[in-house]
Amino acid sequence: MELRHLSSSQMTGRIPRRNQNPGAYKSPAQRQSELLSRLRRLESVVTELAAQVEDGSQDPRAATAPRPSGSISISSSETGPTPRESEDPSVTESSLTVSPTGQQAGSEYDEEFGRLVVDKDGGLHVGNRFWTVFCGEVDNILQAVHDVAEYSGSSSDSIMPEPGLESGPSPLSHLGFVFGNPDFAKALDGLNPMPSQMLFIWQAYVENVDPFIKVLHVPTIEKVVRELRGNFSSYGAKMEALLFAISLAAITSMNEEAVSFNFNTPRSQLIQRYQFGTEQALARADFLITKDIIVLQALVIYLSLLPHLGSKEKVWPMMGLVLRLAKSVGLHRDDDEHARSQFERETRRRLWWQICFVDSQSRRVEAPELSITPSSFDTSIPSNLDDMDLLDDVSSHLPPSHEKPTATTLCLIRCELWRLTQSLRDDATKSPESQLELLNLTKTKIETKYLGHLQLDKPWDSFIRTMATLFFSKVVELLICRQPSSQHSVATTLEPVMNTIKSVHALKSNPSWSKWRWQLQGQDKFNLLEIFRYSMIHL
Repeated sequence: MELRHLSSSQMTGRIPRRNQNPGAYKSPAQRQSELLSRLRRLESVVTELAAQVEDGSQDPRAATAPRPSGSISISSSETGPTPRESEDPSVTESSLTVSPTGQQAGSEYDEEFGRLVVDKDGGLHVGNRFWTVFCGEVDNILQAVHDVAEYSGSSSDSIMPEPGLESGPSPLSHLGFVFGNPDFAKALDGLNPMPSQMLFIWQAYVENVDPFIKVLHVPTIEKVVRELRGNFSSYGAKMEALLFAISLAAITSMNEEAVSFNFNTPRSQLIQRYQFGTEQALARADFLITKDIIVLQALVIYLSLLPHLGSKEKVWPMMGLVLRLAKSVGLHRDDDEHARSQFERETRRRLWWQICFVDSQSRRVEAPELSITPSSFDTSIPSNLDDMDLLDDVSSHLPPSHEKPTATTLCLIRCELWRLTQSLRDDATKSPESQLELLNLTKTKIETKYLGHLQLDKPWDSFIRTMATLFFSKVVELLICRQPSSQHSVATTLEPVMNTIKSVHALKSNPSWSKWRWQLQGQDKFNLLEIFRYSMIHL
Protein backbone atom coordinates (compact mmCIF):
# COMPACT_ATOMS: atom_id res chain seq x y z
CA MET A 1 0.00 0.00 0.00
CA GLU A 2 1.38 3.37 -0.96
CA LEU A 3 1.85 6.08 1.61
CA ARG A 4 -0.51 8.39 -0.35
CA HIS A 5 -3.23 5.78 -0.23
CA LEU A 6 -2.58 5.15 3.44
CA SER A 7 -2.88 8.85 4.29
CA SER A 8 -6.19 9.10 2.45
CA SER A 9 -7.85 6.22 4.24
CA GLN A 10 -6.37 4.88 7.46
CA MET A 11 -4.46 7.97 8.53
CA THR A 12 -7.36 10.40 8.10
CA GLY A 13 -9.56 8.55 10.51
CA ARG A 14 -12.52 8.90 8.13
CA ILE A 15 -14.58 5.84 7.39
CA PRO A 16 -14.49 5.11 3.65
CA ARG A 17 -17.73 5.78 1.78
CA ARG A 18 -18.33 2.16 0.86
CA ASN A 19 -18.51 1.31 4.58
CA GLN A 20 -21.06 4.02 5.41
CA ASN A 21 -24.42 2.88 6.66
CA PRO A 22 -26.81 3.30 3.72
CA GLY A 23 -29.76 3.41 6.05
CA ALA A 24 -28.50 6.41 8.00
CA TYR A 25 -30.58 9.41 6.93
CA LYS A 26 -29.64 13.02 7.56
CA SER A 27 -31.89 15.89 6.65
CA PRO A 28 -30.58 18.86 4.61
CA ALA A 29 -30.53 21.01 7.74
CA GLN A 30 -28.51 18.38 9.63
CA ARG A 31 -26.03 18.05 6.78
CA GLN A 32 -25.57 21.80 6.54
CA SER A 33 -25.13 22.07 10.32
CA GLU A 34 -22.50 19.32 10.26
CA LEU A 35 -20.64 21.05 7.43
CA LEU A 36 -20.62 24.37 9.30
CA SER A 37 -19.31 22.71 12.46
CA ARG A 38 -16.46 21.17 10.50
CA LEU A 39 -15.61 24.52 8.96
CA ARG A 40 -15.51 26.08 12.43
CA ARG A 41 -13.29 23.21 13.62
CA LEU A 42 -10.88 23.85 10.75
CA GLU A 43 -10.82 27.55 11.53
CA SER A 44 -9.98 26.89 15.18
CA VAL A 45 -7.22 24.46 14.18
CA VAL A 46 -5.61 26.97 11.82
CA THR A 47 -5.85 29.71 14.43
CA GLU A 48 -4.23 27.61 17.15
CA LEU A 49 -1.51 26.32 14.86
CA ALA A 50 -0.72 29.84 13.71
CA ALA A 51 -0.27 30.87 17.33
CA GLN A 52 2.05 27.89 17.95
CA VAL A 53 4.12 28.74 14.88
CA GLU A 54 4.57 32.27 16.14
CA ASP A 55 5.61 30.97 19.57
CA GLY A 56 8.04 28.54 17.96
CA SER A 57 9.68 31.18 15.80
CA GLN A 58 10.39 33.23 18.92
CA ASP A 59 12.07 30.28 20.70
CA PRO A 60 15.40 29.31 19.02
CA ARG A 61 15.50 26.05 20.98
CA ALA A 62 12.44 24.79 19.10
CA ALA A 63 14.48 24.12 15.96
CA THR A 64 16.96 21.82 17.80
CA ALA A 65 14.53 20.15 20.17
CA PRO A 66 14.61 16.34 19.96
CA ARG A 67 11.64 14.57 18.50
CA PRO A 68 9.45 12.46 20.78
CA SER A 69 10.29 8.81 20.97
CA GLY A 70 8.40 6.70 18.52
CA SER A 71 7.67 9.46 16.00
CA ILE A 72 8.78 9.57 12.41
CA SER A 73 8.90 12.34 9.84
CA ILE A 74 7.02 12.03 6.59
CA SER A 75 9.66 14.14 4.84
CA SER A 76 12.69 16.21 5.74
CA SER A 77 10.64 19.40 5.63
CA GLU A 78 7.61 17.88 7.36
CA THR A 79 5.35 19.17 4.62
CA GLY A 80 4.24 15.81 3.34
CA PRO A 81 5.86 13.11 1.19
CA THR A 82 7.73 14.01 -1.94
CA PRO A 83 6.45 12.51 -5.16
CA ARG A 84 9.33 10.09 -5.31
CA GLU A 85 8.73 8.86 -1.77
CA SER A 86 5.01 8.42 -2.31
CA GLU A 87 5.64 6.43 -5.47
CA ASP A 88 8.25 4.13 -3.92
CA PRO A 89 6.63 0.68 -3.66
CA SER A 90 9.09 -0.29 -0.95
CA VAL A 91 7.46 2.11 1.46
CA THR A 92 4.67 -0.15 2.69
CA GLU A 93 2.35 -0.24 5.65
CA SER A 94 4.39 -3.00 7.33
CA SER A 95 7.60 -0.97 7.07
CA LEU A 96 6.11 1.99 8.88
CA THR A 97 6.17 0.43 12.34
CA VAL A 98 7.80 1.60 15.54
CA SER A 99 8.31 0.30 19.01
CA PRO A 100 5.37 0.30 21.44
CA THR A 101 7.05 3.06 23.38
CA GLY A 102 5.44 5.45 20.98
CA GLN A 103 2.09 4.76 22.59
CA GLN A 104 3.20 6.05 25.97
CA ALA A 105 3.09 9.67 24.90
CA GLY A 106 -0.41 9.65 23.47
CA SER A 107 -1.65 12.67 25.36
CA GLU A 108 1.49 14.61 24.44
CA TYR A 109 0.96 13.80 20.80
CA ASP A 110 -2.67 14.84 20.98
CA GLU A 111 -1.61 18.19 22.32
CA GLU A 112 0.86 18.47 19.43
CA PHE A 113 -1.96 17.68 16.96
CA GLY A 114 -0.26 14.45 15.96
CA ARG A 115 -2.13 11.33 14.88
CA LEU A 116 -1.83 7.82 16.29
CA VAL A 117 -2.55 4.92 13.93
CA VAL A 118 -2.87 1.57 15.68
CA ASP A 119 -1.78 -1.37 13.55
CA LYS A 120 -1.49 -5.07 14.23
CA ASP A 121 2.30 -4.67 14.40
CA GLY A 122 2.24 -1.81 16.87
CA GLY A 123 1.49 1.89 16.93
CA LEU A 124 2.55 4.50 14.40
CA HIS A 125 2.66 8.15 15.47
CA VAL A 126 2.85 10.79 12.76
CA GLY A 127 4.25 13.86 14.49
CA ASN A 128 3.55 16.47 11.80
CA ARG A 129 1.20 18.68 13.75
CA PHE A 130 0.11 20.97 10.91
CA TRP A 131 -0.42 18.90 7.76
CA THR A 132 -1.75 15.91 9.62
CA VAL A 133 -4.64 17.77 11.19
CA PHE A 134 -5.13 20.36 8.48
CA CYS A 135 -5.37 17.85 5.64
CA GLY A 136 -7.63 15.65 7.71
CA GLU A 137 -10.04 18.46 8.45
CA VAL A 138 -10.07 19.56 4.80
CA ASP A 139 -10.71 15.98 3.76
CA ASN A 140 -13.68 15.75 6.11
CA ILE A 141 -15.08 19.04 4.83
CA LEU A 142 -14.75 17.90 1.22
CA GLN A 143 -16.56 14.72 2.17
CA ALA A 144 -19.37 16.72 3.79
CA VAL A 145 -19.66 18.98 0.74
CA HIS A 146 -19.83 15.90 -1.47
CA ASP A 147 -22.56 14.40 0.72
CA VAL A 148 -24.63 17.60 0.61
CA ALA A 149 -24.19 17.91 -3.15
CA GLU A 150 -25.08 14.26 -3.63
CA TYR A 151 -28.20 14.71 -1.51
CA SER A 152 -29.22 17.89 -3.33
CA GLY A 153 -28.69 16.22 -6.69
CA SER A 154 -31.51 13.78 -6.05
CA SER A 155 -34.65 15.06 -7.76
CA SER A 156 -36.93 13.43 -5.26
CA ASP A 157 -35.15 14.75 -2.16
CA SER A 158 -34.26 18.27 -3.28
CA ILE A 159 -35.96 20.97 -1.25
CA MET A 160 -36.03 23.23 -4.32
CA PRO A 161 -36.01 22.43 -8.04
CA GLU A 162 -33.00 23.72 -9.88
CA PRO A 163 -33.69 27.07 -11.56
CA GLY A 164 -33.95 27.19 -15.29
CA LEU A 165 -35.41 23.71 -15.79
CA GLU A 166 -38.08 23.93 -18.45
CA SER A 167 -39.79 20.83 -17.14
CA GLY A 168 -40.96 22.82 -14.10
CA PRO A 169 -40.82 21.87 -10.44
CA SER A 170 -41.03 18.27 -9.42
CA PRO A 171 -44.33 16.98 -8.02
CA LEU A 172 -42.75 16.69 -4.58
CA SER A 173 -41.45 20.25 -4.42
CA HIS A 174 -44.71 21.76 -3.16
CA LEU A 175 -45.93 19.01 -0.83
CA GLY A 176 -44.55 20.86 2.17
CA PHE A 177 -46.83 23.78 1.32
CA VAL A 178 -49.86 21.76 2.46
CA PHE A 179 -48.46 19.31 4.95
CA GLY A 180 -45.40 21.19 6.18
CA ASN A 181 -41.86 19.87 6.50
CA PRO A 182 -39.63 20.56 9.51
CA ASP A 183 -36.51 19.94 7.40
CA PHE A 184 -37.18 23.22 5.59
CA ALA A 185 -37.30 25.34 8.77
CA LYS A 186 -33.63 26.38 8.74
CA ALA A 187 -33.38 26.23 4.96
CA LEU A 188 -35.85 29.12 4.65
CA ASP A 189 -33.37 31.51 6.25
CA GLY A 190 -31.14 31.05 3.22
CA LEU A 191 -33.95 32.31 0.96
CA ASN A 192 -34.31 35.67 2.73
CA PRO A 193 -33.22 38.79 0.88
CA MET A 194 -30.57 40.93 2.50
CA PRO A 195 -31.85 43.76 4.74
CA SER A 196 -30.79 46.37 2.18
CA GLN A 197 -32.64 44.47 -0.54
CA MET A 198 -35.71 44.18 1.67
CA LEU A 199 -36.06 47.95 1.85
CA PHE A 200 -36.06 48.12 -1.94
CA ILE A 201 -38.50 45.19 -2.15
CA TRP A 202 -40.86 46.88 0.28
CA GLN A 203 -40.79 50.15 -1.64
CA ALA A 204 -41.56 48.28 -4.86
CA TYR A 205 -44.47 46.55 -3.14
CA VAL A 206 -45.94 49.83 -1.89
CA GLU A 207 -45.72 51.49 -5.30
CA ASN A 208 -46.55 48.57 -7.60
CA VAL A 209 -48.68 46.10 -5.66
CA ASP A 210 -50.38 47.69 -2.66
CA PRO A 211 -52.95 49.69 -4.71
CA PHE A 212 -54.17 46.45 -6.33
CA ILE A 213 -54.02 44.19 -3.25
CA LYS A 214 -55.08 46.58 -0.52
CA VAL A 215 -54.89 44.32 2.52
CA LEU A 216 -52.01 45.84 4.52
CA HIS A 217 -51.65 48.91 6.70
CA VAL A 218 -48.50 50.32 5.13
CA PRO A 219 -47.11 52.24 8.17
CA THR A 220 -47.38 49.15 10.39
CA ILE A 221 -45.53 46.84 8.01
CA GLU A 222 -43.01 49.51 7.06
CA LYS A 223 -41.98 49.76 10.71
CA VAL A 224 -41.35 46.01 10.76
CA VAL A 225 -39.31 46.14 7.56
CA ARG A 226 -37.15 49.05 8.71
CA GLU A 227 -36.43 47.37 12.05
CA LEU A 228 -35.60 44.06 10.38
CA ARG A 229 -32.06 43.03 11.29
CA GLY A 230 -32.03 39.26 11.08
CA ASN A 231 -33.96 36.66 9.15
CA PHE A 232 -37.71 36.73 8.56
CA SER A 233 -38.08 33.89 11.06
CA SER A 234 -36.88 36.16 13.87
CA TYR A 235 -40.33 37.80 13.79
CA GLY A 236 -42.18 34.51 14.12
CA ALA A 237 -43.86 32.22 11.62
CA LYS A 238 -46.80 34.57 10.93
CA MET A 239 -44.73 37.59 9.96
CA GLU A 240 -42.26 35.38 8.11
CA ALA A 241 -45.05 34.21 5.80
CA LEU A 242 -46.21 37.78 5.20
CA LEU A 243 -42.70 39.06 4.43
CA PHE A 244 -42.13 36.24 1.96
CA ALA A 245 -45.47 37.01 0.27
CA ILE A 246 -44.52 40.70 0.05
CA SER A 247 -41.17 39.76 -1.52
CA LEU A 248 -42.86 37.49 -4.05
CA ALA A 249 -45.38 40.20 -4.97
CA ALA A 250 -42.69 42.85 -5.43
CA ILE A 251 -40.59 40.68 -7.75
CA THR A 252 -43.71 39.66 -9.70
CA SER A 253 -44.49 43.33 -10.35
CA MET A 254 -41.03 44.05 -11.78
CA ASN A 255 -39.84 43.26 -15.29
CA GLU A 256 -36.79 41.20 -16.15
CA GLU A 257 -34.55 44.20 -16.73
CA ALA A 258 -35.36 45.81 -13.38
CA VAL A 259 -34.80 42.57 -11.47
CA SER A 260 -31.48 41.84 -13.17
CA PHE A 261 -30.24 45.37 -12.59
CA ASN A 262 -31.19 45.55 -8.90
CA PHE A 263 -30.58 41.95 -7.80
CA ASN A 264 -28.13 40.60 -10.39
CA THR A 265 -30.31 37.49 -10.54
CA PRO A 266 -32.77 36.28 -13.19
CA ARG A 267 -36.37 37.21 -12.44
CA SER A 268 -37.59 33.63 -12.84
CA GLN A 269 -35.08 32.42 -10.25
CA LEU A 270 -36.14 35.02 -7.68
CA ILE A 271 -39.81 34.27 -8.26
CA GLN A 272 -39.13 30.58 -7.77
CA ARG A 273 -37.18 31.30 -4.58
CA TYR A 274 -39.78 33.56 -2.99
CA GLN A 275 -42.72 31.45 -4.10
CA PHE A 276 -41.12 28.43 -2.47
CA GLY A 277 -40.34 30.50 0.63
CA THR A 278 -43.91 31.80 0.80
CA GLU A 279 -45.38 28.32 0.54
CA GLN A 280 -43.12 26.81 3.18
CA ALA A 281 -43.55 29.78 5.51
CA LEU A 282 -47.34 29.48 5.20
CA ALA A 283 -47.03 25.81 6.08
CA ARG A 284 -44.92 26.66 9.14
CA ALA A 285 -47.62 29.13 10.17
CA ASP A 286 -50.28 26.37 10.01
CA PHE A 287 -52.31 28.23 7.40
CA LEU A 288 -54.67 25.26 7.04
CA ILE A 289 -56.15 25.91 10.47
CA THR A 290 -55.16 29.50 11.11
CA LYS A 291 -57.35 32.13 12.71
CA ASP A 292 -54.71 34.82 12.48
CA ILE A 293 -55.28 37.87 10.28
CA ILE A 294 -51.58 38.19 9.37
CA VAL A 295 -51.44 34.63 8.03
CA LEU A 296 -54.66 35.23 6.09
CA GLN A 297 -53.17 38.40 4.61
CA ALA A 298 -50.13 36.44 3.44
CA LEU A 299 -52.31 33.69 1.98
CA VAL A 300 -54.59 36.14 0.14
CA ILE A 301 -51.61 38.01 -1.31
CA TYR A 302 -50.18 34.69 -2.48
CA LEU A 303 -53.44 33.62 -4.15
CA SER A 304 -53.84 37.06 -5.75
CA LEU A 305 -50.46 36.57 -7.45
CA LEU A 306 -50.97 33.06 -8.81
CA PRO A 307 -52.86 34.15 -11.98
CA HIS A 308 -49.94 36.43 -12.82
CA LEU A 309 -47.50 33.54 -12.30
CA GLY A 310 -49.24 31.16 -14.69
CA SER A 311 -51.06 29.18 -11.98
CA LYS A 312 -54.60 30.50 -12.30
CA GLU A 313 -56.12 27.01 -12.11
CA LYS A 314 -54.77 26.56 -8.56
CA VAL A 315 -56.69 29.52 -7.17
CA TRP A 316 -60.20 28.11 -7.36
CA PRO A 317 -59.68 25.02 -5.13
CA MET A 318 -57.65 27.09 -2.66
CA MET A 319 -60.45 29.65 -2.42
CA GLY A 320 -62.64 27.04 -0.75
CA LEU A 321 -60.15 26.91 2.12
CA VAL A 322 -59.78 30.71 2.24
CA LEU A 323 -63.54 31.24 2.48
CA ARG A 324 -63.82 28.81 5.38
CA LEU A 325 -60.89 30.41 7.19
CA ALA A 326 -62.28 33.90 6.59
CA LYS A 327 -65.72 33.01 7.87
CA SER A 328 -64.25 31.21 10.87
CA VAL A 329 -62.82 34.55 12.04
CA GLY A 330 -65.94 36.48 11.05
CA LEU A 331 -64.56 38.52 8.14
CA HIS A 332 -67.97 38.28 6.47
CA ARG A 333 -69.64 40.01 9.42
CA ASP A 334 -69.37 43.72 10.22
CA ASP A 335 -70.00 43.56 13.96
CA ASP A 336 -68.21 44.52 17.16
CA GLU A 337 -67.76 40.92 18.23
CA HIS A 338 -64.76 40.36 15.96
CA ALA A 339 -63.30 43.89 15.69
CA ARG A 340 -61.95 45.60 18.80
CA SER A 341 -61.29 48.95 17.12
CA GLN A 342 -62.08 50.97 14.02
CA PHE A 343 -58.57 50.25 12.78
CA GLU A 344 -59.11 46.51 13.05
CA ARG A 345 -62.53 46.80 11.41
CA GLU A 346 -61.05 48.62 8.41
CA THR A 347 -58.28 46.04 8.13
CA ARG A 348 -60.81 43.22 8.14
CA ARG A 349 -62.98 44.95 5.53
CA ARG A 350 -60.08 45.39 3.17
CA LEU A 351 -59.08 41.76 3.55
CA TRP A 352 -62.61 40.46 3.00
CA TRP A 353 -63.15 42.48 -0.16
CA GLN A 354 -59.84 41.33 -1.62
CA ILE A 355 -61.06 37.78 -1.00
CA CYS A 356 -64.21 38.68 -2.95
CA PHE A 357 -62.12 39.96 -5.86
CA VAL A 358 -59.96 36.83 -6.02
CA ASP A 359 -63.04 34.61 -5.74
CA SER A 360 -64.76 36.43 -8.61
CA GLN A 361 -61.71 36.11 -10.86
CA SER A 362 -61.41 32.37 -10.18
CA ARG A 363 -65.14 31.66 -10.45
CA ARG A 364 -66.11 28.51 -12.34
CA VAL A 365 -69.14 28.54 -14.61
CA GLU A 366 -69.93 24.92 -13.75
CA ALA A 367 -70.08 25.64 -10.01
CA PRO A 368 -71.40 29.19 -9.45
CA GLU A 369 -73.01 28.19 -6.17
CA LEU A 370 -69.57 27.81 -4.57
CA SER A 371 -68.69 31.47 -5.08
CA ILE A 372 -69.39 34.42 -2.78
CA THR A 373 -72.75 36.10 -3.26
CA PRO A 374 -73.92 39.50 -1.95
CA SER A 375 -76.42 37.80 0.35
CA SER A 376 -73.74 35.70 2.07
CA PHE A 377 -72.12 38.60 3.95
CA ASP A 378 -72.83 42.05 5.36
CA THR A 379 -69.31 43.48 5.50
CA SER A 380 -69.30 47.09 4.33
CA ILE A 381 -66.85 48.41 1.78
CA PRO A 382 -63.75 50.09 3.27
CA SER A 383 -63.65 53.80 3.98
CA ASN A 384 -62.04 56.15 1.48
CA LEU A 385 -59.07 56.87 3.73
CA ASP A 386 -55.32 56.80 3.43
CA ASP A 387 -53.33 54.51 5.69
CA MET A 388 -52.03 57.49 7.65
CA ASP A 389 -55.63 58.25 8.66
CA LEU A 390 -55.87 54.91 10.46
CA LEU A 391 -54.44 54.64 13.96
CA ASP A 392 -53.95 51.30 15.69
CA ASP A 393 -55.70 52.50 18.83
CA VAL A 394 -58.74 50.95 20.45
CA SER A 395 -60.14 54.35 21.47
CA SER A 396 -59.51 56.10 18.13
CA HIS A 397 -62.35 57.03 15.79
CA LEU A 398 -62.17 57.11 12.02
CA PRO A 399 -62.24 60.49 10.31
CA PRO A 400 -64.90 61.08 7.64
CA SER A 401 -64.19 59.50 4.27
CA HIS A 402 -62.40 61.73 1.80
CA GLU A 403 -63.85 62.86 -1.50
CA LYS A 404 -60.38 63.20 -2.98
CA PRO A 405 -58.54 60.16 -4.35
CA THR A 406 -56.74 58.06 -1.75
CA ALA A 407 -54.71 54.88 -1.68
CA THR A 408 -58.02 53.02 -1.29
CA THR A 409 -59.78 54.57 -4.31
CA LEU A 410 -59.05 51.72 -6.71
CA CYS A 411 -60.21 49.19 -4.12
CA LEU A 412 -63.50 51.08 -3.71
CA ILE A 413 -64.06 51.22 -7.47
CA ARG A 414 -63.49 47.47 -7.62
CA CYS A 415 -66.06 47.00 -4.86
CA GLU A 416 -68.68 48.81 -6.95
CA LEU A 417 -67.73 46.83 -10.05
CA TRP A 418 -67.96 43.57 -8.08
CA ARG A 419 -71.48 44.46 -7.00
CA LEU A 420 -72.40 45.31 -10.60
CA THR A 421 -70.99 42.02 -11.87
CA GLN A 422 -72.94 40.05 -9.27
CA SER A 423 -76.16 41.89 -10.15
CA LEU A 424 -75.71 41.21 -13.86
CA ARG A 425 -75.12 37.52 -13.15
CA ASP A 426 -78.11 37.27 -10.82
CA ASP A 427 -80.36 39.13 -13.26
CA ALA A 428 -79.34 37.11 -16.29
CA THR A 429 -83.00 36.42 -17.07
CA LYS A 430 -83.76 40.12 -17.37
CA SER A 431 -83.69 41.87 -20.70
CA PRO A 432 -80.43 43.35 -22.01
CA GLU A 433 -82.09 46.76 -21.80
CA SER A 434 -82.59 46.40 -18.04
CA GLN A 435 -79.03 45.24 -17.57
CA LEU A 436 -77.72 48.12 -19.67
CA GLU A 437 -79.67 50.52 -17.49
CA LEU A 438 -78.14 49.00 -14.36
CA LEU A 439 -74.70 49.39 -15.93
CA ASN A 440 -75.29 53.06 -16.68
CA LEU A 441 -76.45 53.72 -13.09
CA THR A 442 -73.30 52.14 -11.68
CA LYS A 443 -71.12 53.98 -14.17
CA THR A 444 -72.68 57.31 -13.20
CA LYS A 445 -72.14 56.56 -9.50
CA ILE A 446 -68.48 55.72 -9.99
CA GLU A 447 -67.92 58.73 -12.23
CA THR A 448 -69.44 61.08 -9.69
CA LYS A 449 -67.96 59.60 -6.52
CA TYR A 450 -64.47 58.59 -7.63
CA LEU A 451 -63.41 59.22 -11.23
CA GLY A 452 -64.56 62.83 -11.25
CA HIS A 453 -61.97 63.73 -8.60
CA LEU A 454 -59.01 62.25 -10.47
CA GLN A 455 -56.26 64.45 -11.85
CA LEU A 456 -55.55 62.94 -15.25
CA ASP A 457 -52.16 64.61 -15.52
CA LYS A 458 -50.95 62.19 -12.82
CA PRO A 459 -49.92 58.72 -14.09
CA TRP A 460 -51.78 56.78 -11.41
CA ASP A 461 -55.03 58.73 -11.83
CA SER A 462 -54.97 58.34 -15.61
CA PHE A 463 -54.24 54.63 -15.20
CA ILE A 464 -57.33 54.20 -12.99
CA ARG A 465 -59.46 56.08 -15.52
CA THR A 466 -58.27 53.86 -18.37
CA MET A 467 -58.90 50.67 -16.39
CA ALA A 468 -62.46 51.80 -15.60
CA THR A 469 -63.07 52.75 -19.24
CA LEU A 470 -61.89 49.32 -20.36
CA PHE A 471 -64.22 47.54 -17.95
CA PHE A 472 -67.31 49.52 -18.92
CA SER A 473 -66.55 49.22 -22.63
CA LYS A 474 -66.28 45.44 -22.42
CA VAL A 475 -69.55 45.12 -20.49
CA VAL A 476 -71.42 47.45 -22.87
CA GLU A 477 -70.03 45.54 -25.82
CA LEU A 478 -71.24 42.26 -24.33
CA LEU A 479 -74.73 43.57 -23.58
CA ILE A 480 -75.15 45.13 -27.03
CA CYS A 481 -74.17 41.89 -28.73
CA ARG A 482 -77.02 40.14 -26.90
CA GLN A 483 -79.58 42.46 -28.47
CA PRO A 484 -80.87 42.37 -32.05
CA SER A 485 -78.58 44.34 -34.35
CA SER A 486 -81.49 46.43 -35.64
CA GLN A 487 -81.88 48.17 -32.25
CA HIS A 488 -78.52 49.96 -32.42
CA SER A 489 -76.79 52.11 -34.97
CA VAL A 490 -73.34 51.40 -36.30
CA ALA A 491 -71.86 54.20 -34.19
CA THR A 492 -73.47 52.86 -31.01
CA THR A 493 -72.10 49.40 -31.69
CA LEU A 494 -68.59 50.45 -32.63
CA GLU A 495 -68.08 53.00 -29.85
CA PRO A 496 -67.41 50.47 -27.03
CA VAL A 497 -65.24 48.44 -29.42
CA MET A 498 -63.05 51.41 -30.24
CA ASN A 499 -62.84 52.36 -26.55
CA THR A 500 -61.69 48.84 -25.74
CA ILE A 501 -59.02 48.93 -28.44
CA LYS A 502 -57.74 52.33 -27.30
CA SER A 503 -57.66 51.30 -23.64
CA VAL A 504 -55.81 48.05 -24.28
CA HIS A 505 -53.26 49.78 -26.48
CA ALA A 506 -52.65 52.47 -23.85
CA LEU A 507 -52.26 49.93 -21.05
CA LYS A 508 -49.66 48.03 -23.04
CA SER A 509 -47.67 50.96 -24.39
CA ASN A 510 -47.85 53.96 -22.03
CA PRO A 511 -44.34 54.22 -20.52
CA SER A 512 -45.56 56.02 -17.38
CA TRP A 513 -47.68 52.99 -16.46
CA SER A 514 -44.91 50.40 -16.72
CA LYS A 515 -44.80 49.69 -12.97
CA TRP A 516 -48.47 48.61 -12.99
CA ARG A 517 -48.40 46.68 -16.26
CA TRP A 518 -47.79 43.44 -14.39
CA GLN A 519 -51.55 43.36 -13.82
CA LEU A 520 -51.93 42.30 -17.45
CA GLN A 521 -49.72 39.23 -16.94
CA GLY A 522 -51.68 36.01 -16.97
CA GLN A 523 -54.93 37.72 -17.92
CA ASP A 524 -56.93 36.80 -20.99
CA LYS A 525 -55.09 38.24 -23.96
CA PHE A 526 -56.87 40.92 -25.93
CA ASN A 527 -56.88 40.26 -29.67
CA LEU A 528 -57.85 43.68 -30.99
CA LEU A 529 -58.55 42.50 -34.53
CA GLU A 530 -60.70 39.67 -33.20
CA ILE A 531 -62.72 42.12 -31.08
CA PHE A 532 -63.30 44.35 -34.09
CA ARG A 533 -64.24 41.42 -36.35
CA TYR A 534 -66.68 40.02 -33.79
CA SER A 535 -68.39 43.39 -33.47
CA MET A 536 -68.66 43.84 -37.23
CA ILE A 537 -70.42 40.49 -37.52
CA HIS A 538 -73.12 41.67 -35.11
CA LEU A 539 -73.81 44.95 -36.91
